[in-house]
Parts: sequence; structure tokens; C-alpha cells
Amino acid sequence: MSITQCVAILFLTLAAGSCSDRRSVAPLAPSPVPQPAPQPVPTPNAGGVHGKVVDTADRPIVGAVVEVLDGAQAGMSATSGVTGEFMFAWPFDDTTLFRATKEGYIAATQSWKRGSPDHPWLMFYLGVPVPPVNLAGDYTVTFIADRACAAALPAELRTRAYAATITAVPPSSISQENTRYIIALSGAQFDPYYNWFSVAVAGDYLAFWLGDEHIIEQLAGNTHLEIGGAASASVGTSPISTISASFDGVFDYQAVPHARCESKNHQLNFTRR
Repeated sequence: MSITQCVAILFLTLAAGSCSDRRSVAPLAPSPVPQPAPQPVPTPNAGGVHGKVVDTADRPIVGAVVEVLDGAQAGMSATSGVTGEFMFAWPFDDTTLFRATKEGYIAATQSWKRGSPDHPWLMFYLGVPVPPVNLAGDYTVTFIADRACAAALPAELRTRAYAATITAVPPSSISQENTRYIIALSGAQFDPYYNWFSVAVAGDYLAFWLGDEHIIEQLAGNTHLEIGGAASASVGTSPISTISASFDGVFDYQAVPHARCESKNHQLNFTRR
């Protein structure tokens, strides 16, 4: 065998061995392409949109114009009636914006918010041009029953005085600064869930509410006194030192015998401490 033939055979042998040692490598998978997060699809409501327009002290505003700002019904409008309520009978996406306006008030804009899928509800609180009075501080609050209650209520229950701290509720997307306050009571034994009430403010006008949030004072012998109702007053400019208002409500003495007196002529007084 020639030298040339030997070299050729050696080359082929080395080449074959090299191929047999190679391992199969799977191809790399392509890197995933980031996908955008799915966007919520606006949900149309089937029952139209209802709502109410009030000022920041919860007084209904008659004749306010509520206008649709975008979407398929842009430009459509409705007018609030004697109770401040309005309605649109057409469906709207839940992102649709509405604006409420009335001369003499500060306009407000918001999207509708569903209380339930069938009853979308919009609540507009329109501010007044006069800045709200600042009520924050410590007071003594006194509830005085109408004189006509003398025959129904024990004398010691016809006047009740408590320490009160008034604190502003932080503004929200639909309420303005210093237009909502919580009045927390102390100085007596109260039911832990019924020791406060609220006041709403529009300029120098105050609206006190002791409806669902009426107060319950615990008395001796498993008896208690409930006071509930509403009052309003105009107080002039800040700072406020005293507030006096007629109180339309009830003094309800839960005892044996039961005593109750309803009147529009109870009194609610605040004196700053």
C-alpha cells in the first residue's frame, strides 16, 4: 500500500470518529413576544342611567342640565326635576362621562357608577361659589325637646348636653373639601355604633342629619334615649362660635313606660369650647 493510500485511510478513520462523538442539540425555542395586558371592555347597561343633582348640603337642585360628554350619545342631555332627579332611558358604556351644570353652581363631571347592573346611578354634588365655612373644632352640643313634650318625657331627658368634636371628611371624587363633617359625641355612655352624626355644608348653610345615624344614649336600668331627625341653619362667615337651629325629629325614651315625643320645634345648639 502506498503512503498516499495510508494517509487517505487515516483521514477517513479520524473523520468517522469525530462524527460519532457529536451529540444532537435541540434548536433553541424563540423568545416569547410580550403581549399587551387585556383591556377591559366597556360594559353597556340595559336600563339607562338614573341620578340626582343636589348641592353640597344635599338640597335638591331643580333645572340642572346633565349632559353626555362622549360615546355614541354625546350631546344628549336631561334636566333635573323638583326632587333633583333625572334619567336617561338609553344604554351607556360604563366609561361614559356626564356633566351637570346649573347657573349659580360649580359644574361637576363624572362617569356613572352602578349600584346594581340594572340600576346605574349618578349622584352630582354641585358646589356654590361661596367657600364653605370651616366647622372643625370642639363644641358642646345641646338637644332641647319642644316644650310640648313636657307631658310625655321625664324632665331630665328633655335637655341633653354632650361634648362634640367636629372633623372634616376628606374630599372624594364627588365631594369637595370642607363640605362634609362628622360630629363625634362623648361625655355620656353611648351605643358604640350610635355616638355620631353628620353635617353637610354649602357656603354658610348647614344641614345636620340624624336619620340612619341617630344617637343612642345608654341610661340606667337597661333604658336608653334615642334622638333622631334633621336640622338646618345659616351661620354667616367663619369663625363659627355658636350654632342654633330648629330640630325636626324625635326624643324616644326606651323604658317602661315607653315615652316618645316628635316635633319640628326641638332645638339643636352648638357652643365652641
